[in-house]
Amino acid sequence: MINYFAYGSNLNEKQMQKRCPSSCFLCRALLKDYKLAFTKESSKWSGGVADMVKSVGARVWGVVYQLDERELGLLDKSEGYNPNREKNCYIRKELTVCMDGDKRKQVMAYVYQVQEPSTSHIPPSSKYLNQIISAAESRGIDPEYIEELKNKVRNT
Repeated sequence: MINYFAYGSNLNEKQMQKRCPSSCFLCRALLKDYKLAFTKESSKWSGGVADMVKSVGARVWGVVYQLDERELGLLDKSEGYNPNREKNCYIRKELTVCMDGDKRKQVMAYVYQVQEPSTSHIPPSSKYLNQIISAAESRGIDPEYIEELKNKVRNT
């Protein structure tokens, strides 16, 4: 089984089930010293899509799904990742998150690689942000974090 940390549109359980039928919600999780950013443009979403950028003291909330290792290729495809290609939209990265109750867990997440992440901001569409917010609310993600997401919608 693969432990996958979702922090963007894959927070949405229906989307994850469509992409990886074996996916099963495990827990809410917090990734420390990263911030949510929008550094990659998506024509599907008409704006920037979620990424995580290293940032001391920041945090990204998400969820951990367990999925069958045989479906990893399906998730790779939906994230624009091909292990046999030199340049990818996102790369897979091994990270340690804090699960409910502060227990640490090794997970895999997708992170977009850009040269200057701090200056590469592509405003997300409100439709995209609202999907993330709705999914985060349904999963019981930290209300303060959800309010930060809502502020991003207001400022878009």
